[in-house]
Amino acid sequence: MAQDKQPKSYSIKDIAAEFAEAFPDIKDHITILDPEDHDNDPTQMMEAVRYLYEDEAEKRLQKALEEGNAVMKKAVSDKERFIESYVTIRTLNLVGNLTLGSPCAAITGLDEDIDHMGGAHRIVYGGNSDLTFDDIAWRLMNTISTNALASLMPEYKDDLKERMKGKYILPDELNNAEMLRNFVLDHELGHAATAHLLPKTKILSEDIVQHWECIADSYALIRHYQRYGEDSAFGEHWSAFRSAAAVMTPDPAHWTSEAMQEVMDMNKQGLLKDLSPQEAIDLAMSIAEKHSFGLDESPNIKNAFDTSPLRDAFAETAGKAAKKKLGQLWNKVTQKEPVNDNSDEDEESFLQRVEEASLRKAVARLENTTETIDKIGNIALNTKSSAVYRVASHFLSTIDKLWPDVDKNLLSTVQKVVANRQDIPTGEPQRSIKQRAMHNLKTKKIRQKFGNG
Repeated sequence: MAQDKQPKSYSIKDIAAEFAEAFPDIKDHITILDPEDHDNDPTQMMEAVRYLYEDEAEKRLQKALEEGNAVMKKAVSDKERFIESYVTIRTLNLVGNLTLGSPCAAITGLDEDIDHMGGAHRIVYGGNSDLTFDDIAWRLMNTISTNALASLMPEYKDDLKERMKGKYILPDELNNAEMLRNFVLDHELGHAATAHLLPKTKILSEDIVQHWECIADSYALIRHYQRYGEDSAFGEHWSAFRSAAAVMTPDPAHWTSEAMQEVMDMNKQGLLKDLSPQEAIDLAMSIAEKHSFGLDESPNIKNAFDTSPLRDAFAETAGKAAKKKLGQLWNKVTQKEPVNDNSDEDEESFLQRVEEASLRKAVARLENTTETIDKIGNIALNTKSSAVYRVASHFLSTIDKLWPDVDKNLLSTVQKVVANRQDIPTGEPQRSIKQRAMHNLKTKKIRQKFGNG
């Protein structure tokens, strides 16, 4: 009896070589860094590509001198200081991402021939060898401020990760270090391969990022099935995770669930296994056109799930006592009030309470499942936004793939009520005058270049 074949293993170098062969026209514009070549040290990785950031700074300086106003020209008058400051900001940002366990694609340089993203060279940090779903979950389930705090305070990050353990289901596919790393790597390569191909009309909207994320997740999932087989359940769990993050963070930019569903459907029909990487990119772009948001729908989603009633359902705040204490500390600093003997102890305990409250807030949405389901159900029933309804209803239909111990009866009831809504919205509420003005301001230069789109 023949033994089952062992599934093939793919290293970062394997995928990098495969990518270079598949995309000869752009391979010289993309640098894929393998952390193992740099002792898994983010700073070493950044030093390896520092010259690209210096080149980018030079080009930005030259552009400012040629096209900028008086303020811009003054800002770059000290060439050495400008370049060093620019490179420092870029490297700190990406070192911070890598320290948080975040493989990413970065675009550097300016090239007038690449209209859309303005990036001549792309850098892909090819995954961390110890990347785990735990790392991704705590990071993407929390706000930017929580992530910033975690990047500055290793103890806080470790405590947060520990508290989030057991708050979500960890299926085998997401717990497989190689599968996860390579999915994330393929996702970032999907970004790198399409940076110059994004449609002009999308650039005019706030939803360009979500469109690009749909491409990257679709491409990565196609490649996942090709690498690890058609029976993998990775896509189902990753799709549920994307919906959960869209609701809880809220993170509409990475809501790729509908695009991924089409990839899953095509996989079941056996339509993906013979695609070349270039054909996979082409298909991913086609899928994104159908399933990415329309003009400026992302703000509607962020507003819907970041409303104060939803926040209040999960977060414990320090309340009046904290406000009073902060006022006392401020007065002491600004007016040099005398310090009593136990003030330092009071301040330390106060800061500990603030940190504790922050940790509670970070994990509360994962703990209060009943409250969350009820709140999201109400949003799905009352929203006038098609995009908000789609995100909320998908969250409710897949959350049992992420949460252990969810109340199945309650979830089933809410799912049925939401699915039976009679007046499901088919469009978006009209933007306010302020929103339209802000949008026009942000896209003024793009519209001058490409037209109104």
